[in-house]
Amino acid sequence: MTEFRTTKERFASVLSPRQIQDADSKDLDIIKWGNSSVHDGDCLLDVCVWSPKGRRADFDTFAALYGIVPNQVDRVASCHDTVDTINEHASVYTSKSSQSPQEYHDTFAAFVQELTASK
Repeated sequence: MTEFRTTKERFASVLSPRQIQDADSKDLDIIKWGNSSVHDGDCLLDVCVWSPKGRRADFDTFAALYGIVPNQVDRVASCHDTVDTINEHASVYTSKSSQSPQEYHDTFAAFVQELTASK
């Protein structure tokens, strides 16, 4: 619910400068945070979209973003470093502003292989 509220705050903040031309620093901070929450990877939140009650069934898309399938998220959820790593990959994978070297993708693929091999 917090993410939803933040997204709606961002909506109001984006509306404000467009409609009344006086965005203040608080509005700009809300917009920046909202953009980050929507455009950056968050496997713990995104798994809800791909859950059995979610609307998406294209698990290959989730795997392309995070390197794991939705039913593996619970297994890694308590390891903050692992979550940060797979979230970073999703953010890099979807970024239009930066190109990452092939070595980054190769290293992440090796990380995922080790992660999925460990039970």
